[in-house]
Amino acid sequence: MENCVNRSLYSSVEYLDCLLYTSDPEVLEATLRVLVRSAPRWSYHRDIKANLAVFSTRLMIIASPWNLKKDIVPFIDQNESSDVAAHTNEFKLLVQSRTTSVLQKHAGNIHYQFFRTAEDIKGMEKEREGHEEEPGTGMGVAGATSSRSQQSKKQHHGHSPASSIAEGLVSIDEPVDKLCSDATASIHMQMEQAFSKLVAKYKVSSAHHYELRHRIYVALAFARGDSQLRFLLLRARINAATVLSQLMTEQEFKNMFLSREPNFTSDIITLLQPEVHAPLSLQTTVLLALEGLLKQRREVSGAYVSLNASANHGVLMFILRKALSTADEPPAFPYEFMSALYGFLTSMTTTMNGGQLLVSAGAVPV
Repeated sequence: MENCVNRSLYSSVEYLDCLLYTSDPEVLEATLRVLVRSAPRWSYHRDIKANLAVFSTRLMIIASPWNLKKDIVPFIDQNESSDVAAHTNEFKLLVQSRTTSVLQKHAGNIHYQFFRTAEDIKGMEKEREGHEEEPGTGMGVAGATSSRSQQSKKQHHGHSPASSIAEGLVSIDEPVDKLCSDATASIHMQMEQAFSKLVAKYKVSSAHHYELRHRIYVALAFARGDSQLRFLLLRARINAATVLSQLMTEQEFKNMFLSREPNFTSDIITLLQPEVHAPLSLQTTVLLALEGLLKQRREVSGAYVSLNASANHGVLMFILRKALSTADEPPAFPYEFMSALYGFLTSMTTTMNGGQLLVSAGAVPV
């Protein structure tokens, strides 16, 4: 896909929704990468965009903020955290090396809230009745009669399935390491152990299973101290937001995504700054995201200001100089990073002030 000139030849994008439900984080990231690469073509096909509306729900879950600042900021060394406590950039906090131990110790809780409706309760009742009827298949009239009599007795004594499930707001706040009985198991097995216990304890309906699974993966990444998994989920989060920016109109993107994370563009640009020391794979994802976000006109000016695009000493010019100064030597950046960088620069020239800002910064002579 990434090396294909005509990406619109791939016409099975709607089937990728099934892969978003995968339990493998690497498959999730690969699926989102395909969606990011093919998303620019959707804006020219209204029928495809209408069919892909089903993506929005799961993409919003993946792109949602983790809201970890309140969990980790109070525990950072006070001698170093005076500026961090006032900062709201969650992305920067997640990539800083000094917060790794704090994340492992204090960010391994599963925070999730959902509202259990009457329809959810009815759905769980039907599912439970279906499981109870399966063993009784073929029992005959006598077995069915005894089963009905037992059910009527339970309802008479107040032990009906609905009696233990109430409608309303349900809050989950559990340490993920206590939900995993086998700490040596794979990440997938630990997720399944935690998931089954939470579903049984809090009576979580199937409508909320996907978001709960994703929250468990995020908590496991912190509890295990697995920086590779943490960065993978962070890349998936940025990629999901990029696809949403392509799927939605400007007003929809503002109301549904930017209303919850208004500083998203400026926050991810911080990851490009050399002093942050973000992994190159994460910086590549940021450049791909910026290429897509430039199509949201509300985000263009903010992105240029955060990049300091018109200055010769801005982060964009720093990256360009470093990349081109080693042209005759082993490359300073991998091919994927350079491809994303050139794609973003090309997109800048198509905007109203992008080309002028590049000229002002001195990018043309470089």
